[in-house]
Amino acid sequence: MPIIGMKKLNGHQIDVLRRAILFLVARDGKARLVILASHLLTLDENGFKSGYWCGYRKLHLMIEAYPEFFEIYDADTTDMSVRIVGNQGRVGNQYAKQPIDMNFDHFVYNYITSEFADEIRREYNLSDGMEDYCVFCNFLRYTYYKAEKEGKVLEHGNLRMFHTGWFHDNTDDVYMLWGYDEAGKVQVYFIRRSGKDARDLIRLFGKRVPILVEFPLLQFETNLHIEPEYGHIIDEHVDRIPEETIEMIRHSIGLQDNVENQSTQEIVRLGRNFLRRLLDGCITDTRKRLANRSDEAVLFWNRTTNKMCWLIPLRLGITEKVNLTLVVEPSVLNGEPTYRAHTILPLREAFKCARLLGPVKAEWLKDAWKDNN
Repeated sequence: MPIIGMKKLNGHQIDVLRRAILFLVARDGKARLVILASHLLTLDENGFKSGYWCGYRKLHLMIEAYPEFFEIYDADTTDMSVRIVGNQGRVGNQYAKQPIDMNFDHFVYNYITSEFADEIRREYNLSDGMEDYCVFCNFLRYTYYKAEKEGKVLEHGNLRMFHTGWFHDNTDDVYMLWGYDEAGKVQVYFIRRSGKDARDLIRLFGKRVPILVEFPLLQFETNLHIEPEYGHIIDEHVDRIPEETIEMIRHSIGLQDNVENQSTQEIVRLGRNFLRRLLDGCITDTRKRLANRSDEAVLFWNRTTNKMCWLIPLRLGITEKVNLTLVVEPSVLNGEPTYRAHTILPLREAFKCARLLGPVKAEWLKDAWKDNN
């Protein structure tokens, strides 16, 4: 029950708090208590003015007062976090069961903590970027999505099991079981095919085993034309254009005197023609490097289109350093095969896409997961 002297939360506020936690988990990987406090203060139109808790300690107590909804973990440190638990919701003064949330994204970010991820990484000797919590979670999420597309997720009630794409000692398949038992209790295990637990689960799932997902291997065709979608790449993804490129335009000769105070959006608008020519030149340069094998195109699976696509490097700055990735997808234009370049990605995001297919070998991308920017 809520502590004496503290305002009780109504059902609407509990839902707002739940959504705030899910938002922070999706954005940061966890909902830190101190960040949650700041975020809630921006929602005072929903009744979350600071008077509801009056300080960090009171916020802690307020959340602890609702253990049927929320759980505070890392309680032995000064940097505590909050996650959603249980499957009940308040209706008036009664509690009524709510549908169990089978959204895999929510499940991963609520129950796969960075500490748990570290344990799994050590147990199965995962490396090549899996040391990064975001890469680890992204790998699980997109492997699961691909297994769904291929009909390779096994189901039993509110339990799901799929092949992670990992192997213990390079040969022993590793499966992930996730979901909720009949009592609504969270279940999350990583299981080796050869273990007793796996044999029991195989029986539970009707004597079926998860099957490894398939990613067709393609050859990048360096002779094909690359058709950029300038509007999407330049106009709709201003935030992805490297800062050094923005500053290069900002300090160029010929722009108006007050350009120093212009927003990035305005700088891109003023320099759009230059950016278009720069992009064309970078694509031409990259195609030559791919043809002579000094660069390497990296294959990845596009969840949205369910197609195999390519990541190719761009040097959009003054130096030879790769600072951006172009996403290209096999397509047809005027009856001829071509590559459609429909978006750009920062190197770190490109690495997370590529890592799904296995360790990233391309020199220009393999260490991008270490970038903390």
